[in-house]
Amino acid sequence: MSLKSCKVDYICHDCQENFKLISGNGFCNYCGRLGTFKINICNDCVKWNQKGWSWFKSRSMYVYNDFMSEYMKKYKFNGDYYLRKIFSDEFFHSLCKKQLIVPIPVSHETMKTRKFNQVHGLIEHLKFEDILSVNSKKEMQSHHNKSERMTMKQVFGIDSKFKKLIVGKHITIVDDVYTTGTTIRLAAMVLKENGAKSVSGFTLAR
Repeated sequence: MSLKSCKVDYICHDCQENFKLISGNGFCNYCGRLGTFKINICNDCVKWNQKGWSWFKSRSMYVYNDFMSEYMKKYKFNGDYYLRKIFSDEFFHSLCKKQLIVPIPVSHETMKTRKFNQVHGLIEHLKFEDILSVNSKKEMQSHHNKSERMTMKQVFGIDSKFKKLIVGKHITIVDDVYTTGTTIRLAAMVLKENGAKSVSGFTLAR
C-alpha cells in the first residue's frame, strides 16, 4: 500500500478511493466516529458527557484507516509538505467562514524538527488565528495509553493580547486527527474559560 504520485488533482482516483469519508447518519453526534450507536453517541462520548462535556462536539471528514495512517506518516512525520494540498480545498469548503478558526499548535521543539505545523497546511486557504500556545513539555499522545490520554493535564495557554478576540465568539478548533478527544477538549476548555461563546472541533480524521 502506498500513496501514488499525482499531477493534476494532487491524488489519483485509486488513492482517493482508499480514504473513507464519514457521511450519512451512521456516526456519533459528539465526535464523528463512524458506526451505529445507541442514540447516536459512542461509548467514549458517553463518558466525556458524564464528565460535563455535553456542550462540546467535533466532526471529522475521514476515517483514520490504514491509508490515512500512511498519509499522516508521509505528511506529518516524513515532512512531505506538498501532501497538504490533498485536503486543503476540502477544509476551505467544509468550515464556516463566520466562525473564528483556531488551529491546534505544535510545540517549539516539534517546530524545530518538523519545520511546519501540519494543521496550518491543511487550512492554508482559510483565515485563522494562532491564539493557542502550547507547553514546551507537551508529550505526544502516542506515548500514552488510552486511559492516560483521556486524563492528561492542561497543556494549552492563551497570550493576553488575544483575549479580547475570543470573548463572545463562536470558535472552531482544527486538528489533524481526533484520537481520544483529549487534546481538542483541553484546547476548548481554555478558550471557554477565556470567554468564547461556543467552541466546536473539526479534524481531518477520526
